[in-house]
Amino acid sequence: MNFLKSALLIGGVGLLSATGAIYFGVVHPGADEPHSKPVFRLIETARERAIAVRASDIVVPALGDANQIRRGAGNYASMCVACHLAPGAPGTELSQGLYPAPPRSAPSG
Repeated sequence: MNFLKSALLIGGVGLLSATGAIYFGVVHPGADEPHSKPVFRLIETARERAIAVRASDIVVPALGDANQIRRGAGNYASMCVACHLAPGAPGTELSQGLYPAPPRSAPSG
């Protein structure tokens, strides 16, 4: 019974602390100011787990068809290159201002 009371007390204190941090704006919402390590880890873990859960049943198609590669390159050019850049391209004002920095595309070759 003491364990249960202690667990509930610790959980309550944690919940109140998180609520206070949110209410008083402790976490800066801007994408131009780095987060503290604990906040960054929390966000990173939430992102990685959300992707893993939603991607677990995706079947990757066979790759290598020339038409498929051409369509993929067109999609990348229209939807991804602004942030992830073209292979070997220098950073742009937009890509350099993103936090966290998006992974760059692999060099072609």
